[in-house]
Amino acid sequence: ILRSEGGLYIKELISGDEGRTTPSLSGVLGLPALVTELDVIDVSASAFPDSV
Repeated sequence: ILRSEGGLYIKELISGDEGRTTPSLSGVLGLPALVTELDVIDVSASAFPDSV
């Protein structure tokens, strides 16, 4: 499970986006990584201001 803030490109964080995204999980492991499935488990309501 990975927790992140809005705007983070999860797939790029994992794959490295052909070397355009560093650091990446693929780069740290030294192995190719590709996201084949991505499930959003929760979106925090605190991320949205009351005025919206």
